[in-house]
Amino acid sequence: MWKEQASSTSPRINRLGIKIAGRKRINAESALSPTGQHPGAYADKDFWLDTERSKDMAKNGESGITVEDVVDYLRLTGQFKSALHEVVSRKVAARIATDRGYKVTSSELQKAVDAFRVTEGLHKVSDTNRWLRANGVTLEALEEHLQSSLLVSKLKDALEKGTAKTKVLASEPVRSIVREAVFHDFIQNKL
Repeated sequence: MWKEQASSTSPRINRLGIKIAGRKRINAESALSPTGQHPGAYADKDFWLDTERSKDMAKNGESGITVEDVVDYLRLTGQFKSALHEVVSRKVAARIATDRGYKVTSSELQKAVDAFRVTEGLHKVSDTNRWLRANGVTLEALEEHLQSSLLVSKLKDALEKGTAKTKVLASEPVRSIVREAVFHDFIQNKL
């Protein structure tokens, strides 16, 4: 879900006073977030951590963390393949849903945004704006993510309706998962 935004090739100065050769920056804290939240909407070769240490690094001309550093970390820790698979699967599923004529209404999108804000404890617009800035996410990227989620959900619903449940439940892995879920629910009700 990394997005590159077009920028001029002429160097410009960022808010830290660093020359940027036509590159957009992202907030690395969200890219490295242990919660696995969306890594940010702006990406290119490198970005700066939004911390005092990164500001000191910038003043001293030290290098920041690059997107390649994050990708290498994910690869070395065995997380890259699953993350890439998830991103590709979501993109493909959303495209298929769109191709099949599924649409997300503005009302559905608003409900998804509201549910997201409640889940994240973002009660005021200022809370939401602060969260977006802290996580290096644009409102457009959040809306795109939620819209994709809604399209994927609609596709899943349609696939579920069109699938013979007995065939799916005949699969050993599925039976095992259902068995564990039923047991978990049973125990939760007894506690």
